[in-house]
Amino acid sequence: MGLRPGGESEGQHAALGLGIKLPTGEPDATDTFFDNSGNRVVRTVDQSIQPGDGGFGFVFDVLWFYNLGKVTPYFSGLYLLNPEGSSNVSTYRNASGEQEMSIADAYVARAGFAFPLGFADGLGMTVGARIEGIPVYDLVGGEHGFRRPGHAISYDPGLSYTWGMHTLAVSVPVAFYRNREKSVPDRKRDAHGDAAFADWLLLASYSYRF
Repeated sequence: MGLRPGGESEGQHAALGLGIKLPTGEPDATDTFFDNSGNRVVRTVDQSIQPGDGGFGFVFDVLWFYNLGKVTPYFSGLYLLNPEGSSNVSTYRNASGEQEMSIADAYVARAGFAFPLGFADGLGMTVGARIEGIPVYDLVGGEHGFRRPGHAISYDPGLSYTWGMHTLAVSVPVAFYRNREKSVPDRKRDAHGDAAFADWLLLASYSYRF
């Protein structure tokens, strides 16, 4: 997000967005593994590195900020609604309810403050927090199959540089809280599945104002 603190008229600004997610990424990529007997077998790779999930989805997003001149509080959020339950792609897991890969919803939200850095024209900074994750229960479509629900909360510092109609923004979220929640199959058998979270991310964006 490349906010321009001090660059807009003062006051409140808001925008709503709606998009469609197409199943363009391959949901059943495979690789060669060794089974318990040492034999080579070909099977689908883990859900976390599949290029796609095989489902159509709808993207809802919102942006709000209040320009006070030298400081701009902001909020942005995005929710990916996937109405389909599972992709019918095998996980090769034996646990009940986890034989197929789930097509899960996902979300991300950011909030904080943006302000200009006075020593360089067009240079600004954001400080705030970010939450992102996969819910246990989808809004529509059910929670069929295997998923790793949970969320991470991060410090979210960033820099932006604006020249003319161009804005380049970079942020580095650093996680300070991670929670891998129990999925529906986990809860049915009183288990708690595995997960992995990134310690930090590097995000960059470029925008042009028409």
